[in-house]
Amino acid sequence: MNRGKMRVVRCTGYRPPDVLELVETEVPAPKENELRIAVKASAVTASDIFIRSSDIPPSISNTDAPSDRYPQAAQADTRIGLLRRCRLSRVKNRALQYMEKGNIQPNQHVLIYGASGTSGTIAVQYAKYLGARVTGVCSTKNLDFVESLGADTVIDYTTTDSVEPGVEFDFVLDSVGKIKNSPLKQSCKNAVRNSGSYVSIDNGDLILSSSRLDQISTLVVGGAFTPVVEKSYPLEQIVAAHKYVQKGHKRGGVAIRISE
Repeated sequence: MNRGKMRVVRCTGYRPPDVLELVETEVPAPKENELRIAVKASAVTASDIFIRSSDIPPSISNTDAPSDRYPQAAQADTRIGLLRRCRLSRVKNRALQYMEKGNIQPNQHVLIYGASGTSGTIAVQYAKYLGARVTGVCSTKNLDFVESLGADTVIDYTTTDSVEPGVEFDFVLDSVGKIKNSPLKQSCKNAVRNSGSYVSIDNGDLILSSSRLDQISTLVVGGAFTPVVEKSYPLEQIVAAHKYVQKGHKRGGVAIRISE
């Protein structure tokens, strides 16, 4: 029986972006206890760059259940559109997973290091939703952008090596990860109150949670935050998308359009 063809991106080794190859293959036939899910859009994140270029294979897989199983997720689809929705499951699960570790309370002082990135843009908005005072760290070109997300104060990491004397934080989220360090990041870490906490986005595995996805969908539908998608690429330009994300200066997320 001819099941038709579908396009897939094949990665045959841990190498630069050009290793990615768009090919055709047969559409898989689901077994009796399986579902075949049509993916309309996806995303390229820093994690994808690490997996594709590293010698460490991926340890996490992620699938979305049909939207009729999750009515709130379907409402989020309607509100924010497909390209933004494609980032809800993994990216926001990660951002909120680590923000929850801060047990953020109203009027506490929260700092987001890497506030203009994929997780950072969500973290800034979520901290403001919780009633915190938010300081965002980003580059010069993104200062106004991070302020527009709700940050009360912004710090330019290209011109600043330390936080102001006497400033303390109840919670610091390093949404860039341990791979990048700087005197400013160390200063932010040193400025955490004795009762506060410092968390890096790569402290532990991503835990995919359906209850957290429901929470995220509720927050999006209610307007608590909006996913930021800087660029979108058709699937045919997956190599270009990886090259762009690998530069490390994207604003929000980068989406992949699988079907037009």
